Formats: sequence, C-alpha cells, structure tokens
Amino acid sequence: LLRANAQNTLNNNSIHLIYKQFIQRKYENITYVDFLESFIVHVRQKDEDGTLTGQIEKLIYPILEKEKAEKPYSCVEERERRILLAIENSASQNEFNSVKSNLTDLSIVIESNQKALNRARMTNRWTIPISIMGVLLTLFIWLYGSSMSEKDVERISRQIYSNISDSIRIVDTDSLSIK
Repeated sequence: LLRANAQNTLNNNSIHLIYKQFIQRKYENITYVDFLESFIVHVRQKDEDGTLTGQIEKLIYPILEKEKAEKPYSCVEERERRILLAIENSASQNEFNSVKSNLTDLSIVIESNQKALNRARMTNRWTIPISIMGVLLTLFIWLYGSSMSEKDVERISRQIYSNISDSIRIVDTDSLSIK
C-alpha cells in the first residue's frame, strides 16, 4: 500500500511539504539539499527490493541537481558561501588577482573558525569533568541525605537553631544585638 501510494502521489510539492514539516518538528537548520540527500539514503535503507528506491531517485535527483545549481554551496555557512561564489565568479572571468584576494579572505575565515573550534574544545575539556563531578556529588549528597533518620534531621535542626539563638541576644524588646 505504501509503495502504491508513493508511486502515485509523491511529487515535487509533496517532497517540499515533507521537508517543511520535518524542519518544523525536528531540525530547524537543515538545508533542503541535505534533506533530499538524507531522504534518498533513508529510502535506500528501508526499501528491501529496491523498486521504490529507483523511483524516488528518478524523482529526487533532478530536484537535487536544480537546487545545487540554483544555490551552490548551500551546505556552507554564509560567509564562506559568499567567498566561494566570489572565487568561482572571479575564476570564470579570469581575474586571478581577485581569486588570490578571495582565497586570502577564505583562509582568514577558516582560521577564525579553527580558533573558535579550539576554544570550544578547551571549554568542553573542563566543563564535562566538572559536570560529571557535580552529578556524582549530587548523588552522594542525595544518598547520604536519604540514609539519615528522622531523629538525625531533628537533632541537626535543633543544633542549628541553638547556634543561631546563642549568637543573637535580646537586649530589649525593640532591638537585637549580635554577640
């Protein structure tokens, strides 16, 4: 039934609708090209005899090629995309000085991204062990707290109250003084 429905009703509009629903529910920043490629892989994995895969590929590959032609480098961040398009444009017009300049800009962006990645790795190097220690400490305190009896809690409460009341001395009814 699924095979028959897919053969009769799956078209460009329905694939785009699936993509829109997919990004609204799960992944907000997946590109249409990424979605189409993932969709093909998913169908290949689920299709046992391969007939549906062939039909889906015939439908999706032209859409995929059109998307890649209209929006080249769509899987790359905006800064890098602009530079890559400028390099491509300069190369097609044989402006080699412009290509060199754009390559320098691209190397600066890549270096900046690499530094940001290294900073994130350094931060993660410390935050993960600290988080694990926090979880373990929380579990230890919870286990220790749950093993305390009602009398222990009452005794600790009285001791705290006693210490606080010993440190506060009432001089007259309108003022307090601390020892």
